[in-house]
Amino acid sequence: MLTEWLSREPAASLMVFATAIMVFGTVFRRLRQEGRFFPAFLAPLLLGIVHALVFIGVTGAFYVLLDSSYKAFKPLAAALAQGEEFQKELTNAEKNWGASLFQNDLTVVQTSSHVEVAEIPGAADKTLYINQTVTEQMEQESVTRFNGLADIHVVDKRLGTYVLNAKYEYDVVNQSDKETTASFQFPIGTGRIFKNLSITVDGEDLGSEKRILAGRLTWEQSMQPRQKLSVVISFETQGMEAYAFLIPEKRPIRNFSLTVNVDSPDISAFTQPESAAIAFNNESVANGFHASWRIKDSIIAPYVGIVLHQKVQADVNQGRMIKSLEYMPRGLMLLLILVVFTLLISSVPINWWRLALFAAVFSANFLLLMGLDLLQINHPVILPGLAVPALTMIFMIYRKLPRLPLILTLGSALVFLLGYPYAGLFPDGPARIAFDSLVQALMILYIFVLAFTVRVRGNKAEQPT
Repeated sequence: MLTEWLSREPAASLMVFATAIMVFGTVFRRLRQEGRFFPAFLAPLLLGIVHALVFIGVTGAFYVLLDSSYKAFKPLAAALAQGEEFQKELTNAEKNWGASLFQNDLTVVQTSSHVEVAEIPGAADKTLYINQTVTEQMEQESVTRFNGLADIHVVDKRLGTYVLNAKYEYDVVNQSDKETTASFQFPIGTGRIFKNLSITVDGEDLGSEKRILAGRLTWEQSMQPRQKLSVVISFETQGMEAYAFLIPEKRPIRNFSLTVNVDSPDISAFTQPESAAIAFNNESVANGFHASWRIKDSIIAPYVGIVLHQKVQADVNQGRMIKSLEYMPRGLMLLLILVVFTLLISSVPINWWRLALFAAVFSANFLLLMGLDLLQINHPVILPGLAVPALTMIFMIYRKLPRLPLILTLGSALVFLLGYPYAGLFPDGPARIAFDSLVQALMILYIFVLAFTVRVRGNKAEQPT
C-alpha cells in the first residue's frame, strides 16, 4: 500500500515526509529545551519519531479512505451518468467485442547454468563426487528498447467498439559475459480473440516454438554473451471503450516509444503517472487522432493509452462531479501539510486528535458529496453549500487558536474545499500537471512568507519600548 501511495502521489508524498521531518525536529528541539525527560537525548528523540509517525499515519489513513471510496464511487457514478439502458447495451457489446484492452508489457528473465562438483558421504566413510547443474537468475536490464504502434479502427462510435492492429518491437540484450537462457512471457489474456498473431526473433517466425500458458505467450531462447535479439510481436484483436499499454512495476526504461492512431476524432488520451519523464504529444488529424508517448533513461511504471468517447447523452453535472472528486485524496494531503506547517511556524503545539478530527470533517464533506451524487443530487451549488457547515465545524475545532493561525487554517480549508476540486475539470494531463506544479510552488511560497512574517513580528515584540 505504501508503494502504491508513493507511485501514485510522488510529489505530495515527498512533501508529507518533509513535513514529518519538520514535525520531528520541532518536537525534538522543544523537548530538549524543556529538559523534563531522562535520558535527555533519547526520550525527545523517540517522542519526536512518534509525533512524525502519527502525522504520516493520520495523513495516510484519510488518504486511503478517500481514495478507496472514490474508486468504489466512480464506476457507479459513471453508470448513472450514462443511463441504465445504455449500460445494458454496453454489457451486451462487451460480450461480443471484449472489454477494454489493457496490454501488459513483455517480460524477459535470463538464467545461467553451470556444473558444480558436490561432495556427498558414501558407504564406509568414503566421499562421493557428483556433478550438479546449478541455475541462477541473471539480474540485468534485458529489454533496452520498445517501439509500439497501435492502429485502431472504430467500428461503432456510439458504443466505442474497435478493431486493433498492434505491432510491438523489442530489443532484448544479454548484458552479461555468460551464455544465458532467456524466458519470454507476453500477456494476451484468456478471453480475447487474436488474429494473425505473429512473433519473430531476428526476422524468423517462432512458429510452433511458442506456447500459450495461463493467458501468456511463452518461449525460450539461448543467448550468447552481449547478444542482442530483435523481437517483433504483431496481432489483430478487438475491444471497446479504451486501449492502454502498461508496465506494471517500476523498472529502468532506456528507450520507450508508443504511437496510437485512431480513425476517429472523439478520443482523449491519458498518461499515468503525470510525470515530466513521459513526453506526450497528441494531435487531431483528418478524421482521426494521433498520440505518442516517449520515455528516455527513466525508472518508472508507465500506464498510457486512449479512451473513445461513447456517443451517449451524459449527465454533465455528474461527469463534472466525478472529475472533481478525483482530486480530493491529493487535496487532503496538501491541506494537512499546510495546516501542520501553519501551526509549527506559529509555535502552536499540534493536538493530533484535533488534526484527525479536522481531516475527518474534510473527508466527510466529500464522502457526503459522493453519496448525494449517487442520488443524482449534483447541482454545482452543492459543493459550496456543503463547504459552509464544514468550515463551521473546522472553526469549532480550532476556535481557541491564536488569530493568525486560525484565519490561515480556515483560509486553507476554504481553498481546498471550493477551489482545488475543480482542477479535475482541466481537459488534459499537461494542464493538470501545470496546475499541480503551481499549487505546490504557491505552498512553498506561503510557508516562506509565513515564516518570515512570524519572525518579523516576533522581533518587533522583543524590541524594548
